[in-house]
Formats: sequence, C-alpha cells, structure tokens
Amino acid sequence: MCVPSSSLPKRRGLARAVLTVWGLACGSLLALPGCEGDVHKDIHEQIYVLVTRQDLWADKAARALESHGLRALPQIETALHTARPEGRARLVEVLARIEHPDSAHLLRHVTLHDVDPRVRTLGERTLKAFARAGAHPQLAREASQALAWVVQERELGDTPLVREADPPPRTP
Repeated sequence: MCVPSSSLPKRRGLARAVLTVWGLACGSLLALPGCEGDVHKDIHEQIYVLVTRQDLWADKAARALESHGLRALPQIETALHTARPEGRARLVEVLARIEHPDSAHLLRHVTLHDVDPRVRTLGERTLKAFARAGAHPQLAREASQALAWVVQERELGDTPLVREADPPPRTP
C-alpha cells in the first residue's frame, strides 16, 4: 500500500508530538525522587541553621521548618538527640508552631528525658498548650495522652537521661 506523500509530514509531526509528550511525562516521573531529596536536604540545612545560630537566620530557618510541617518531624527528632540545649529549645518551639499530633510523641520524650530542665519545662508547657487546643481535637487528645504518660512515668521514678556534657577527647 502506498501512502500519499502529502500525509507523511502530518504523521511525522504527530509521532514527534506523541514522543515529546511521552518523554516529558517519563522525565517528570524520574525527577520526583530528586525533588524529595531536595526537600530532605533543605530540612537538614534549616535544622543546622536553627540549632547553631541565634539571629535572624535562625528565625528564618524556624519559619521554613514550620512550612515543611510533618515532613520535618523525623529530622527534628534526630536533632533533638544531638543538638545543644539552646538548639533543642528552638526545635521544641518549632514543634509548637507545626502543631501536628505526631509532635506530641516527640515532646513527650523531651518532657521526660531531656537533660536540660529548661528544655523539659518548655516541652511540658507546649504539651499543655496542645492539650487545650480546641481547634485541633486530635492534637489535644495526643497531647493529653502524652502528659498522662509523663506523669505516670515520673511516678514510677523515671528521670531525665544523664550524659556527660563534653566527653574527654580520645587519644590515639
């Protein structure tokens, strides 16, 4: 069968358009994991700024972490174990601003186990504020349960974790 030469450019143009759309769709799907990695990296960088600085950059980092919301919680949890007390206090403040029910579990741990009494107090105050959060019933419920757990553990004699402030340097 012979195809008229006048229809070949139309078919080539259609085939080119289909391949272009297909290529863009595949490229977009392949780029999605890269976007998630960028978010993870941004959260890490914002946490670093928040726990190491005490200026406008730290305030900007706190707002950026707040905008990430739930996605920032796993990295905030890690930083709560490694940051200095001032940084941990700022992380607790970010958890207060995120206002997500999952943050109650992190605050529960901080309230009971943090070495610094200021951080423990800030964690407890935040949980109490969450427990009164009428606009967020699930958050209020999680915070109330966390506070009850803290009281129960304290009655059983659970105390803050104790660790050396600055361990001695290792000698080779």
